[in-house]
Amino acid sequence: MLAHVDADNRVTATEVHPNFYAEDHEPGQIPRYIDSLGANVVVAGGMGAKAIDWFRHFGIKVVTGARLGVAETLDAYLAGSVTGNAACCNQR
Repeated sequence: MLAHVDADNRVTATEVHPNFYAEDHEPGQIPRYIDSLGANVVVAGGMGAKAIDWFRHFGIKVVTGARLGVAETLDAYLAGSVTGNAACCNQR
């Protein structure tokens, strides 16, 4: 889900975009796709160090620690309780 957030941290619109690369992708494909959507932050449950570097390459801030649901994750991020990132250690 792509959420548009205003300066007061209020969600002004949401869009659902399929991730064509979720199951099978080359390094950098998902960050490039997310960048093409105009995102400047990605919130995920976890992410490897290489993926974090790719997102940073595109100027996209990475936040890990997503909750079970999209709404709960977005609310937690906007409230400031989901902030930094930590790379997963399960690298291929």
